[in-house]
Amino acid sequence: MSENKTNKHSYLSALIQLGKFAWGIFIGISILVTVATMVTDFKMTKEHPVLTGLAVLAVTIFISLILLVIKMINEGVEQKSPLPLSTELVNIINTLYEKEKYLDVVRLGSALSRYLWLKGKYHERIEIGERVEDAAGKESRIEEQVSSLIDDIGWTYNIIGQPDKAVENITSGIDKALTNELFYYAAKGERHLSGIEKHKGHQAECLSHLQKAKEHSEKILDLTSKNEMEASLFLAEAKYLFELGKLNEAEALAEKAIAVFKNDPDRIVKIHSLLGNIYLKQNKLQKAKDEFNKGYNATKSTREDEVAKNLKGLADIALLERDIKSGLKYLNEAKEIYLSIHKNKEATDLDNIIRSIRI
Repeated sequence: MSENKTNKHSYLSALIQLGKFAWGIFIGISILVTVATMVTDFKMTKEHPVLTGLAVLAVTIFISLILLVIKMINEGVEQKSPLPLSTELVNIINTLYEKEKYLDVVRLGSALSRYLWLKGKYHERIEIGERVEDAAGKESRIEEQVSSLIDDIGWTYNIIGQPDKAVENITSGIDKALTNELFYYAAKGERHLSGIEKHKGHQAECLSHLQKAKEHSEKILDLTSKNEMEASLFLAEAKYLFELGKLNEAEALAEKAIAVFKNDPDRIVKIHSLLGNIYLKQNKLQKAKDEFNKGYNATKSTREDEVAKNLKGLADIALLERDIKSGLKYLNEAKEIYLSIHKNKEATDLDNIIRSIRI
């Protein structure tokens, strides 16, 4: 609908509403005047009926206009829904950037990265990450710039299905990290590249990047960061071995990762869906179900992508047990989550499974 048509429609609606108000008020006032004339001696009304009529009309229009304005104000307030928090955060960062408050952009934007990631707000994470990367470059904040290139922009581009942009940004981040001896980020970048190659089915490239990540990890001086990176590499290698069907080796590495992540609730949740799928492949259905349920319960308030992975696992088990109703319920829940976080490929894959099921 064009803007002119929209405006005409709005004017017409307002006139109709005004007419409804006016008619109701006119009838009400007329009744009151008539009754008053019958029971009292209203000389003015009887001697000047035209003036009385005009006065009634004026009062009717005045009250009707007041009621119309009140209605439009109230409806405007009701219809104006607040912006999503993630959109508000993007607006705040953009405002700070436009005012050239680059250090504030870096500090606030970097702090928001993890929140946006856990909430599945990937497009917002990229947009803020791009602002942070540029602002960090202007302020010579190398670590935040590298982090944005590798994580906020690079890896998130891969998550939304743009691996070429992901590789470009991650590679730039790794180069800058190595130049500045930021080995934690260099290792993380190589780990991300390994995951991208694994997804493409490039086994040799996947292993090559994993090996580089291990080499960079060995140079990390901070013990906590080093342990976290080693556990993440255990998990990455476990996923690789799972894809190759080496289930026992994958399980052993996943257990190693759990031992390190036991006090890190945000990261340990990533392991449940993997272990569940390992047990499922080993036909250990009860252990698989328990692991998927652990993952589902642990991730409900933290990571929507992991919730969906565990729901898919529970659906697989339900369908194996011929519980079609539960299987479809889990699949539909997982699909809705993937749609909400813009992982359209995963949502489409689940939709195809749902369509293929015959109750």
